[in-house]
Amino acid sequence: MPIKRFHIPALILGKDIECKKVSRVASQIDMLPTLMSLIGVQAEIPAIGIDQTGEDIDTIPGRAIMQFSGNQAYMEDDKVVILSPGQIPMHYKYHNQGLLPLDAIDKSFEKKALVHSIWSTMAYENRLYRNDYNLTKDAKLLADE
Repeated sequence: MPIKRFHIPALILGKDIECKKVSRVASQIDMLPTLMSLIGVQAEIPAIGIDQTGEDIDTIPGRAIMQFSGNQAYMEDDKVVILSPGQIPMHYKYHNQGLLPLDAIDKSFEKKALVHSIWSTMAYENRLYRNDYNLTKDAKLLADE
């Protein structure tokens, strides 16, 4: 997994946007809630990204989700789990732009990696990307059938 190739900068420009550099690990899924916040939309949105402008951002671990050649990597700060089809998950520490194997297996971290890996597909297939009103309305329709 070439993690160092996933270092992709993002630049957000706007008249009223305060200049700020965010150096923590983040992912493209963080763009939606961050942009919504910057334009002043305050609503619950069906996305698992993290608003990078939030007041409590420094208390939340930085994390990224990467896909490469059928493999999925989940990274929080310097911990990495790589999921490959038909293989057991591999645990690493990201250090000096390289991966160092870890002997200790953190099953809860592994589960978090799996959830992030399957969430988008599962949410799309089960039509979960909707607001509560639609979910309630559809639940009533299904119950009536």
